[in-house]
Amino acid sequence: MTLNKTVIRVSAQIVLAVLAFLLILKILPAIHPLPQTHFEITQLDAEDRATEFLKNEIPLNKLKIKSRFKITQEYLQQPDNAELMGKDLGFQPYKYWEIEMYSREMKTSDLFLGSDEDESARRYTEKWYKINLSPEGQVLKIDFETARLKFYEDSLKNLPQSILNDRGKEESMRQTALIFLQEIGKDTSKLEYQGSELNQDSLALIYNTKFTQKINQSSYQHQVKLTSSGILLVYDFKITSAASKEETGQNVWLVIYEITAGLIYLVLVVLIIVFLIYFARKESISFKIGFPFVFIIFFLTAVGSLFELWHTSLALILLGVLFTSLLYSIGMLILYSVCDPMARQQWRDKLVVTDLIRKGSLFNRLTALGILRGIFLGVLSLAGYAAIIFIYRRYFNGNLRPGDGLEYSFTVILPVLAIVFSLLKKAIFNELYFRLLGISFLRRKFSRNLTWILGSLLLTYIFSVELKAENLLVHYISAFIPASLFVGFFIRYDVFTTLIGYFTYYLLEKAVIFSTTPEQVFNEIGTGSYVSLAILLIFGTTTLYFKRNDSDKIQEYIPDYMRTLQERERLLRELEIARSVQLKFLPNYTPQIPNFEIAAFCQPAWEVGGDYYDFFKLDNNRWGIAIGDVSNKGVSAAFYMTMVKGFLKATTKHHNKPKDILVESNTLFYENVERGHFISMIFGILDHQKSEFIFSRAGHNPLLLLVDAATEGRWLTPEGMGIGLAPSEVFRSTIGEQTIQFRAGDTLVLYTDGYPEAMNVRSEEFGEKNLENLIKEHIHRSPREIISMLEEKIKEWEGNQTSLDDRTIIVIKHIS
Repeated sequence: MTLNKTVIRVSAQIVLAVLAFLLILKILPAIHPLPQTHFEITQLDAEDRATEFLKNEIPLNKLKIKSRFKITQEYLQQPDNAELMGKDLGFQPYKYWEIEMYSREMKTSDLFLGSDEDESARRYTEKWYKINLSPEGQVLKIDFETARLKFYEDSLKNLPQSILNDRGKEESMRQTALIFLQEIGKDTSKLEYQGSELNQDSLALIYNTKFTQKINQSSYQHQVKLTSSGILLVYDFKITSAASKEETGQNVWLVIYEITAGLIYLVLVVLIIVFLIYFARKESISFKIGFPFVFIIFFLTAVGSLFELWHTSLALILLGVLFTSLLYSIGMLILYSVCDPMARQQWRDKLVVTDLIRKGSLFNRLTALGILRGIFLGVLSLAGYAAIIFIYRRYFNGNLRPGDGLEYSFTVILPVLAIVFSLLKKAIFNELYFRLLGISFLRRKFSRNLTWILGSLLLTYIFSVELKAENLLVHYISAFIPASLFVGFFIRYDVFTTLIGYFTYYLLEKAVIFSTTPEQVFNEIGTGSYVSLAILLIFGTTTLYFKRNDSDKIQEYIPDYMRTLQERERLLRELEIARSVQLKFLPNYTPQIPNFEIAAFCQPAWEVGGDYYDFFKLDNNRWGIAIGDVSNKGVSAAFYMTMVKGFLKATTKHHNKPKDILVESNTLFYENVERGHFISMIFGILDHQKSEFIFSRAGHNPLLLLVDAATEGRWLTPEGMGIGLAPSEVFRSTIGEQTIQFRAGDTLVLYTDGYPEAMNVRSEEFGEKNLENLIKEHIHRSPREIISMLEEKIKEWEGNQTSLDDRTIIVIKHIS
């Protein structure tokens, strides 16, 4: 595709993205509960109101505050009832500011500031206060029990015994509770007293006083927990029954859906472990390639943790930041090291842009295209998801449930950057874990189109959304649209595109929701989110339109481990070719010689070997038979074996005696091969008319001649040294010649040292005696059956061990 066509396509995508954005801006605030919230108090107002209840127990200059805004699941499941309830009460009970307050002198609680799941752990700290306020400023909950029992410990211990033993104070405590309710703005005239529960604490008597209130068809409870001396410990506003509230019960299909999602996560974890071991064994994995990527992860995690823990002690900042960042980075390093070879083996282009960024090349057209395509993907996916939820909510009156949780924390420095870094980290994890790993695995097994279908169907279960349709089918459809788009863009483009798409999807969602929420702290974050997206869009657009076409200069990045793997695969292919060529040099048939039955077998220990055997037809009555073993193994041995075959072919045309043939072959080998290489060999001439075998032995294993099972075998060892060890004069003076006169039933065995030297697990050799006994045991069988039985026994002897030497054998049997 030319540059102009690319620019036109991207421009069209930008226009379509703008239209999709306008749709999102119209419908997303209409379905999300946060923009529909009526705020009468701001975050700062809520914090100020909360501190008033402390009664200076912690001086303001020593106070640290953590604030969140929460929307509970009950609101989403019963939105119509929740709105009616809000009108009856004059405030929204399912939405509230959650304010937590700590003493700056507290060190133990600092360990829990970064986690929303450790509220129970916070309760064990001495100075932990919590208050929930509705957006209208109504108190929904106060929890000062742990802190105040410690704070007033001395005064409670010093209470007069008469007060501690006075159990007739119920009316007094009821009045005290009513006074407190009036102070926080409750209309006590409509409250019905339900009684008080008296508990004996280790420090004081505690009265738990309860009142109920009925408005229309709904019932509410006000619970006030006070000490006998009138110290407020807990206030809790509860909804005990609501008009038209439906009991949903246990949804079997929801359980099945959640189990399926959990199984997909589990399968991906198993894949990581399995392929980590698999790639490590194949030496096709490198942690080095992930280091630049992990530095980015470490930075995002460290800065994000720093933003969240900035108000704690320096020591805890360093501990929390370093520990969290290192632990997460190590996990991501392992994950990336598995995903990288998985992706590179299945796709050629999915990591091109990330490789360019790794090399420091950020300003290029491929990166710009990835950014613009990713923004288009994110906007289009969010529009599709929001449209389905809008139709379901508006036209089918469907209820929603939280996905990722509707909880927004503001106790961070630079909240926009904290959100951006958090989403970038989340996007990188999702792209690695779900798409790069999951889809690449599917591509190993299926075609491109089937991978897209299966990937979309499976990843829909784990696609993260902030709001889910309570109807599972609608939820699946709403999540399937963005999930299928992400899988499709990954297959069509690359992982960088889907990473930017994921980041855009969630940042744009927050930008739209926050900017349309009528509260300043949300508006500021929403504006900052828009600015972040605008910077990304401007960078991609300017780079694309003003950067010259440099695609011809972009070279494919191949990691070192991939080069090693490719080199290994190339060598294996060449060895396969060499093996095929070598096997062609060996006889492709066993000659049919009158009065004799012959069988042969050759098994290289490696891909190619140095063992050799051959048959040469000399005339109508005589056949030359050779068996040899080249020193060393592998390709060099196979090369010398091929050379010797040529020497033998040439010399058998000019000599009739085995001794002369081996002498001439030695001369040629000695003159053409460097010292240190030699060949042991037996060459003989079988004359079927005379039933005799004349042979010479050039330093090879003895020949074994067997008459029958009852007679000891004869080991034939005429003199001779290996070919290539000495010049022709010395070689000729040492080599002998011997003749065997066959009788009916005689069996002659020629073999290489791979048989007697085969090792078992105890490093014991098979030995020539076992070889003789085994052949004697099966002497009545044919040569081919004898070889088959021998091979079976050798493999049994070696067990699971790999053969260390080539094995070659020729069995000649006189049958008449």
